[in-house]
Amino acid sequence: MTCPTLTQDIEQQDLWRTTVVKHGLSHPFLLHEILALAALHLATDNPEEQDLLVTRATELQNDALGRFHEVAVTDESNCIAVMLFSCLLGVHLLADRSPTQGLGSSAYLDHIFRCIGLLRGVMKLGIRDWTSFFQVSDIAPLIQDRKPQVPLYDIPNECRDLTELVKESDLGPSSVTAYNTAIDRLFWLLAVSGAPNVSHSTSQWAIGWPVQLPDEYNVLLNQRQPQALIILSYYGVVLHFYRESWTIGDTGARLVRAVNSQVGSFWELELIGYVGRAIGHNDPESLPPYILQSILILVAPALFAATIYMTLGRIIRATHAEAYSPIRVNWLTKIFVFGDVLSFCTQGAGGGQLAAGDPDKVKQGQNIILGGLFLQIVIFGLFILVSFIFHQRLRKQPTSESLVNKLRWQKMMGVLYVVSAIILVRNIFRVVEYMGGNDGPLLRVEWPIYVFDALLMAATMAVWGLWYPTVIRPRGTTIGAGEAGVPLPNVDKVAQEYKSGVSAGTS
Repeated sequence: MTCPTLTQDIEQQDLWRTTVVKHGLSHPFLLHEILALAALHLATDNPEEQDLLVTRATELQNDALGRFHEVAVTDESNCIAVMLFSCLLGVHLLADRSPTQGLGSSAYLDHIFRCIGLLRGVMKLGIRDWTSFFQVSDIAPLIQDRKPQVPLYDIPNECRDLTELVKESDLGPSSVTAYNTAIDRLFWLLAVSGAPNVSHSTSQWAIGWPVQLPDEYNVLLNQRQPQALIILSYYGVVLHFYRESWTIGDTGARLVRAVNSQVGSFWELELIGYVGRAIGHNDPESLPPYILQSILILVAPALFAATIYMTLGRIIRATHAEAYSPIRVNWLTKIFVFGDVLSFCTQGAGGGQLAAGDPDKVKQGQNIILGGLFLQIVIFGLFILVSFIFHQRLRKQPTSESLVNKLRWQKMMGVLYVVSAIILVRNIFRVVEYMGGNDGPLLRVEWPIYVFDALLMAATMAVWGLWYPTVIRPRGTTIGAGEAGVPLPNVDKVAQEYKSGVSAGTS
């Protein structure tokens, strides 16, 4: 049942049904993954048993990964099984949407990054130095490198614009090479998929792009560099042409939406604000540039703050230290983000008053802005206090999860303190600035806003970019088999039944 959803090629379907299963009988990690994908497929067609089947699929996959990690060396005896396992794992990661239910855009991208990293790691282990061996093996038809016909290699103009994205960016040589390679492989995927003229009901080529990405691009992607995210969004567009496949569904559309919510955030607001300030230098009487720089430069840091608040909640959950938080974790982010939104709206309303031109309204606008800034300072002070209390409690009585070396939660707490202090200093400067009035010393000269606002916010972005909070989640961790209480099938028994003819294909 599952084989026809992997490829439309009849010969390849027969190989998945027979040859691949035979390799699984000799390599339990592959057989577990075959069963896991079959269980996940059954879950899509059996709504009444969906929860049970998804749970079993997860447990089988976890057990498959555990057995795979026991493979010390890849050689002629197991390289085919490793290759097949990597292919099925990639399909499974795309098909299993249960871990992403209810996730926001940022967390969803974290999930996608982990899937790409896991898939690439397994695939690199499987194909390294074994390409020629695969080409003469019994799975040769499965790994053929499809080369698009010249007329088919017609990339839509909208996609060709990606090359301009790299040309117009101020990037280092290694980044340019990584982006160009990722774009070239994306063009290959577009071509072999026949997009946008062809839609697919199988996942045959869907994982072809992630496994060909260079390491440098993966690093840039995890750093959430805008160019890397934009290229990823185009991959989401290609996946949308595979939406008829049960393994893909709405993954492409969701990926595009997630990237869209990340590219075009607070740093663009601040940048546009300074563009308005630069324009206003030559035309100080013009109202639009004044509105841009007054509002956008003022309120953009509130969005930085919202990110900081959410990060503390992630650290608390990652360390399983909810009991040490002075505020209930479910309410922690909501309370601080609500206060931040209130501060944001207050400052925005005050900035709007500054543009009125009437002296009384300008004065009123300055007072409103001061109120918003004071509110943000109070919120930040309370946030730092809550963070410090949680930090000290966890240091004195660490949880078992906080002792995991890869978690590095204390480093992330240090990052939170640093960026919080930077934004706090910036807000204090803006309070002093507005308290001085229009004729105050800080508003009569240019340099203070660049030193105490622009430079400080640039420092915040630099710190955040170098130590992004995805590192607080241990890499490579999975849920243990049997955790949900559903017994695992006896794989040895399944293999024996297959050999004796009691049970035919599992996929």
